[in-house]
Amino acid sequence: MMISMTINEALVWLTKELVAVCLAHDQAQQEAWWLLEKATTLSKMQLLMHKNDTLAAGVYQQLSQWLAQCIVQHKPLQYILGNVPFCGLTIDVKQPILIPRPETEEWTMWLIAQLRPLGNRPIRILDMCTGSGCIALALAHALPNAQVVGSDKNPAAIALAQENQKNNNVSNVTFVISDAYEAFRPEHHFDLIVANPPYLTQAEYEQLSPTVKNWEDADALQAADEGLAVYRAIITQAHAYLNASSDIVQCSLPSLIVELGTFVAPVHKLFIDAGFSKVSVHHDLQGVPRWLAGRI
Repeated sequence: MMISMTINEALVWLTKELVAVCLAHDQAQQEAWWLLEKATTLSKMQLLMHKNDTLAAGVYQQLSQWLAQCIVQHKPLQYILGNVPFCGLTIDVKQPILIPRPETEEWTMWLIAQLRPLGNRPIRILDMCTGSGCIALALAHALPNAQVVGSDKNPAAIALAQENQKNNNVSNVTFVISDAYEAFRPEHHFDLIVANPPYLTQAEYEQLSPTVKNWEDADALQAADEGLAVYRAIITQAHAYLNASSDIVQCSLPSLIVELGTFVAPVHKLFIDAGFSKVSVHHDLQGVPRWLAGRI
């Protein structure tokens, strides 16, 4: 049976259905707009201008398929849309590479603000566990005199990061396959190391919603040793790869920054035990401890 509905009716329909998988009506409506924009290839403004126009049959069928994927299969909306905004860039996302989160974008923007006083001074940055490349690309785009390296042990992640580099036309970044520091020699000094590593415990991973657990790479989410294994690999060896005479050090800026999970104190202790000073915990806009920074 053919269904005939206007754009405005489609918005109401999509919002009503998406409430089942969204936290609030406003979020459901926002996601409904995104799906409409993608299905029609029109902007929100164009859709509003033609809200009483009837949807093409093919568009309705596509929206129905996407709704089923969201509600029945718990497929993340970002995988359906194919990209997410991140620090002014458009980052393509593909299953199962980790989807960039707003919390990660928040501390990346904070870091960019911290680094701006360096002006045009060149610095070298290593972004470990780069995934889609979102952090590395955001830093490179915002700091054109920086040389950024993004590393990840997953070849599929590196391939996606390279696609994102090309699509966003960012030249001052290189992506390499590396498990922790295996692709680097200690004399390859960086001024700054950042990482959003896997940090969930197995118990935490088991409690994840199907939207995450059934679609995103488990290795990018959970880590051994109660979530500390990758932190330990990064933090305990970081001094050997950091430039102690860097402009970052001279300006009293952090040399190592990692995103935090549930457990803050054990990661803080790893920083202290590794010889970092001025170790500080920073909270996101929700008041949650979200990233930790230390100086050499």
